[in-house]
Amino acid sequence: MITYGADQIIIRTDVEPLPEGAYDCPGNEIVETTVELSEPVGDRELVDAACVTGDAVTTTFCEDDGVRWAPR
Repeated sequence: MITYGADQIIIRTDVEPLPEGAYDCPGNEIVETTVELSEPVGDRELVDAACVTGDAVTTTFCEDDGVRWAPR
């Protein structure tokens, strides 16, 4: 899902959930993903949607408000 705003482009990618079980590692492997945008990025930030709403918002992963890329 991609949401285009005036100052940000918010991107959400879904992943396959792990099977039920006990896990002791809170992290996930990083998996490269190609995203094709229908609009130029311009001066907008690219934001991780997981840091906008949901359980991850209060984690250290979202300390930067989910900004994964910002124009200089």
